[in-house]
Amino acid sequence: MSKNLWWSIPLELLLLTFSFIGLISSLIFILIVITRYEFRQNLALLLAMNLSFGGLITCISMISQGIYMMMNSPEDRLCPYRSYFFTVGGLYIFEAAALQTLHRLIVIIFVHRRHWQNRCLFFFLALIQLILCLLGLLPLLLTNRFPYYPSANACYIALNDIFGVLYPACWTYFFVFFFATILSNDQWQAPSYALHLSFMGSSAATGSSMLANLILTKPVKKILLSFLPKHPR
Repeated sequence: MSKNLWWSIPLELLLLTFSFIGLISSLIFILIVITRYEFRQNLALLLAMNLSFGGLITCISMISQGIYMMMNSPEDRLCPYRSYFFTVGGLYIFEAAALQTLHRLIVIIFVHRRHWQNRCLFFFLALIQLILCLLGLLPLLLTNRFPYYPSANACYIALNDIFGVLYPACWTYFFVFFFATILSNDQWQAPSYALHLSFMGSSAATGSSMLANLILTKPVKKILLSFLPKHPR
């Protein structure tokens, strides 16, 4: 009998569906912005594109993970890298959103300080964020904090790995989750259904947010609609 249970198939299909929605939405947003000069001069749109870049990283890693889980394949060398880039992408989305918040704060509160709204400054900040995400989480990859679990066909951080759990949590949110006080020794590995739901929920959140970013950003939405066939009234 296959290692995957019957309920894992629809969850994995949903994971792939949401991830493809996020991937396509991110790619469309990025291509529209970088191919139009007036959009490349708009800092708000560039920061929204930066958010889509984080979604792109996350969705690519989730698609790879979903296919790997559906194939019910044995462990391969790319398994920990998929989890690493998934974590990097999720962290970068949070930091890109924080950068958008900083921009809105400057525009509203420090409206007269135009030099704080410089595109080069925010490009430099975004680059620093990306480097911090890649290098900041690299110790988890180098110290094998993404072990493989055959029951789930995935690599992830064990819940009793205090350093592995708290390090990205503190890196992302700057506060401590007290897992050590609520988890017993036999809860080090998440149940297979919980992991599937977690991946599916993450892909749903990422995919829907990338789609919302595409359709709620009016200048980008206007360009997108211009490519769609117009039906005569």
